[in-house]
Amino acid sequence: MDEATLRSVEDVILDEVNVKALETVSGDGGLVHKSARPNFKALGRRMGKKMGAAKAAIEAMTAEQIARYETDGRVVLAVAGEETEFGAGDLEITSEGVEGRPVRQEVSGDRTVTVSLDTTVTDALRHASSSTASKRSARPPTTTSPTASR
Repeated sequence: MDEATLRSVEDVILDEVNVKALETVSGDGGLVHKSARPNFKALGRRMGKKMGAAKAAIEAMTAEQIARYETDGRVVLAVAGEETEFGAGDLEITSEGVEGRPVRQEVSGDRTVTVSLDTTVTDALRHASSSTASKRSARPPTTTSPTASR
């Protein structure tokens, strides 16, 4: 979804999700921490006795290496002193939201969409919430009277 399409339905999203603002960022915007782990089914037989070293090298991957693997479908890592190539399906990439921000990622074709919620309750939100509650309680109850029909 491009920015213009997103903005065209922004009011609906804000209302449905009950959030105050919608912000867009490029990439993951620092909202996601990615990590890699080996796909043991794919690598076990191939790596054999080097599986422990492969696991350590994969789990030590930097954010740049993970991004390269996601983009290129391959990455070369040093495993037990040897350059070893890992291709599509060899690694499992997981994404976690940074503290205080639950995250959900969806992949559609060659695009990844990341949704993150800032669940921090600020003083301004507390004030807005209490003001809304006060307005609701100050309203007189609405009553309807049956109409008599003859």
